[in-house]
Amino acid sequence: MLDQNVRVRSCASARELSSVLADDPRAVVVLDLAAGTGECLQFLRSLPDVEGTPAIVAIASPETKDLEWPARELGASAFLVDPVSGDDLAQFCRRQL
Repeated sequence: MLDQNVRVRSCASARELSSVLADDPRAVVVLDLAAGTGECLQFLRSLPDVEGTPAIVAIASPETKDLEWPARELGASAFLVDPVSGDDLAQFCRRQL
């Protein structure tokens, strides 16, 4: 086990996520595009282009994998296509911190 202080939170909506980020803007955000493609892309559009915004890891299903470049252009720093193991996701998130 790694000796790291990491807190994982689940959010059901972009509005809830924005509230969580107000408390910790240096967070790593994992967006599941298959769970709400439009809302995820709208959330990315709403992020200010300034230092201190969260790192974004987007996870896509095979059906949404074509959204990689739009997601990256909107600020996603990593783009993974399902299936993603927990270890791989944790590794990507650690790199963003």
